[in-house]
Amino acid sequence: MKAQSDRQTVNALVASGLVTPAQLDDAERTAAGDSRSVLEILLDTGTVHRNDVVRTAAASVGLEYVDLTEYAVDMNAAALLPADFVRRSSVLPLRIEHGELVVAVAVRQAGNIELKDDLSRMANRRVRFAIANRGDIDSKINQVYRAEGELAD
Repeated sequence: MKAQSDRQTVNALVASGLVTPAQLDDAERTAAGDSRSVLEILLDTGTVHRNDVVRTAAASVGLEYVDLTEYAVDMNAAALLPADFVRRSSVLPLRIEHGELVVAVAVRQAGNIELKDDLSRMANRRVRFAIANRGDIDSKINQVYRAEGELAD
């Protein structure tokens, strides 16, 4: 499953022009004798940046991409979910929009219906996923939540 989604992401990167066919050929040749995937090689060689990959993957599944390095989390949204669950699940409540709680998740979590249902039940409202870089989610969680169960001022 991961290999298939990686291939879809690589194809989307080529279609968007972020990776040239020549760069793809080079990465595929390297991957043939390597334990890394083509996508990992494109990242490791600096051909593409992780945020470009995440943005492209979000677009390919029809979800909003959020760059958390410059995003101000709505503290009312953050207060809707328990800090321990947020940390354990690596999800970040971002804002309330049209009555829905918008939650940042990593690409690999985007299809997790059980997670979405759990979040909806805890927040007592509908939940919509947005995609963000997993490392940025964890960093922003640490900024927003000072300690277990405590929101930063």
